[in-house]
Amino acid sequence: MPTFDSIRLNQPAPKQSTKQNHGQRQGGAAPARQAAARTRQRNKQEWTADLTCVGDPRIAAGSTFRLRGQGVYNGRYIADEVTHTISNNGYVTAPKGTRTLVGY
Repeated sequence: MPTFDSIRLNQPAPKQSTKQNHGQRQGGAAPARQAAARTRQRNKQEWTADLTCVGDPRIAAGSTFRLRGQGVYNGRYIADEVTHTISNNGYVTAPKGTRTLVGY
């Protein structure tokens, strides 16, 4: 079962501007965007897959593949590295990848 960590962004809060700007703080959205970007970057590496399956030439580095029938591991993954092997035992594809985030 997955566990969840928290990320602390150690940066000072933006200061109030001394200029008249209709009550808005200067740079107020930047720390929130930075925190969101950091969280997304960290979440990209949260779920990884190292699989071996029946050969499929459509799976190549940079492509996405869907994992099904594996419970909490089900989902779409991006193939970071793929090895295709043809031997006396047949054709095998071995993708290594990371789970995509929602919206990809």
